[in-house]
Amino acid sequence: MISGGPEGLRMIVEEFKDRSPPPYFAGRNEILSDIEKSAAGIWRRHQNGMAQAEGSTRIIYGAPGAGKSSTLKYLRHYWSKDRFMSANPDGSARVGPTPVMLYSGDSQLLHSVTLFCKGLVELVSPGSSDAMFATISETTSKGANVGLGFAEGSIQSEQTPQMTTAEAGIQAIASILPPQKWTRPVIIGVDEAQNLPGDDKSPVGKLLQALHSNDHNLPVMVVLAGLSNLKIRVNELGLSRLSSECAYSLEGLNTEEIDDLKKGFCSHFEIDLGPRESDFDELLRRTDGWPAHMHNCLRAFSRVYLEAGCETSEMDFS
Repeated sequence: MISGGPEGLRMIVEEFKDRSPPPYFAGRNEILSDIEKSAAGIWRRHQNGMAQAEGSTRIIYGAPGAGKSSTLKYLRHYWSKDRFMSANPDGSARVGPTPVMLYSGDSQLLHSVTLFCKGLVELVSPGSSDAMFATISETTSKGANVGLGFAEGSIQSEQTPQMTTAEAGIQAIASILPPQKWTRPVIIGVDEAQNLPGDDKSPVGKLLQALHSNDHNLPVMVVLAGLSNLKIRVNELGLSRLSSECAYSLEGLNTEEIDDLKKGFCSHFEIDLGPRESDFDELLRRTDGWPAHMHNCLRAFSRVYLEAGCETSEMDFS
């Protein structure tokens, strides 16, 4: 993440692009808490040898610039530092291993069952994906015409029903990664998920369905983020029974969240607004709480603030 002080502000002005997240995250507490609470539940069941619950998939949808990508990116960043972004309902700190995210920025990861299987295996157990070749070869030799790209086979057996690509891939993952290999829950974060190809009978659809039902008891959960038509695409891909409680529509930040953003931004970059605080508040109000607009607003403020020698009294807020 970006460091504080004037040097950090210069990075925002000079290097960040329109879709880059600002260095401080505010709001979305309900979504963050739900994802981290669900991940903790998945891990407890894994540790206790219990069957995973069906239907843990979450979707985050909204218009461009609503903050979907930022939500996924911040979760991945915090978890990589062994930190949770939310607390327990009673305010106490969450305990246990933080999740790790297998992230796809443009949903390409799930376009191929092969890429997904290799990516997940490498994330959990680096260097183990080579074993996928042998596992898939063995599976196909027993009669499954799976066509994962590792090996092809079509020898049929009366005792072995033909598997789909997704079923064989998930089975291979479960074989290569037994329970003791998992050290923390895995979140599969897929951005731009409205672009996922296929329907409920396609390899991608079958993969999502297999992950959603989790018959192999993997400590994983899928979070799909995309535009407002994502709910329709998810249904087309076979997740027709996704609970309304598992879908989040992102809107603009409310007044309290905007104030939280202001405090965090100024604290991180050591900015003393002084008598110009009301001018700064007016800038933020003009964004209507829309994250993309707030991001551009803060970049504009940073540029003028630096030009004024980091003295808010010398700034031209107009």
